[in-house]
Amino acid sequence: MVYDEHGGIYDHVAPPACIPDQFPAAASDTGTGMPFLFDRLGVRVPAILISPWVPKGTVVSGRTFEHASIPATVTKQFLGSYAQRTAREIAADTFVDLISLDVMRQDCPDLISRLAA
Repeated sequence: MVYDEHGGIYDHVAPPACIPDQFPAAASDTGTGMPFLFDRLGVRVPAILISPWVPKGTVVSGRTFEHASIPATVTKQFLGSYAQRTAREIAADTFVDLISLDVMRQDCPDLISRLAA
């Protein structure tokens, strides 16, 4: 699961705190008279990581991913050390360790030939 960033509304799992981003909403903008600091994650969003570089049947639990995990993964995988990111992205857990196979899996369906049929 990947947590959404809006905070406050959730299912049976209370959203964890997170590093706030750089764009808080002022009390005058929220319509509630209270500021919104984006310092809490929100609803859980199902996430599926599809890659021939991920071991078949991989299921991840017990880790906290959020939407910032996606750009954090891309940055870590392709740019390495890159400081021009928000503190929230820097702190986000990444999917890099899940892309762990040395050789690409060969059991993936051939979608191109299926579409051509």
